[in-house]
Amino acid sequence: MSIHTVSLLVEAIFLKAKSLQHLQRFREAAQTCKVILDIVEFSIPQGLPENFTADCKVQETLNEAVKMLPELWKCSDSPHEAILSYQQALLHQWNLDAETIARIQNQFALFLLYYGGEALPPNPCSQMDGSFIPRNNIEEAILLLMILLKRVSMKRIEWDPSILDHLSFALSLSGDLRALANQIEELLPGFICRKERYHSFMLLWNRRRFGSFESIAKIVA
Repeated sequence: MSIHTVSLLVEAIFLKAKSLQHLQRFREAAQTCKVILDIVEFSIPQGLPENFTADCKVQETLNEAVKMLPELWKCSDSPHEAILSYQQALLHQWNLDAETIARIQNQFALFLLYYGGEALPPNPCSQMDGSFIPRNNIEEAILLLMILLKRVSMKRIEWDPSILDHLSFALSLSGDLRALANQIEELLPGFICRKERYHSFMLLWNRRRFGSFESIAKIVA
């Protein structure tokens, strides 16, 4: 098929998914939206080429489908499908811009931290040799948030203070606050003011000394 025909087909499927979403038939909308991504992923397993262009908005439709699918699964109360769709969005090459990828990573991390269930790990076949595969939700959320902080320090994305807040919570659950201290230390001057930086280091030091944030709260009170 010509690129024009493919574009019309993809756009028609996407519009059907949007219509089902408007009717609040979220599971059907998600299943319809997933068809688009599965077709592209199966047809181009190595990912879309960086110079891929489409006169008929194929790229734009794919971008919207990638962002919409996890939200549809969440609205249909299907957390595991939502997690798999987040992983599909991040592991496959969709030619998303840096801010869109960061937004998806942030949303995925928050979902892993707060939705209350346990995720399925990413498919090992989709990982690069020797790459780290998270063992649970907390580890995967921490990995995503650390990636976001790294991109902030490299000035590839805009600074979002909530990233550090959520990472602090995740690392406190895992008991590994030294990693948080390293992340704070690596942030370039200007992202965190000196007063806030020293305040964070003091909390981390007291956390190690007294064993819990509850103990610190009692001392402050």
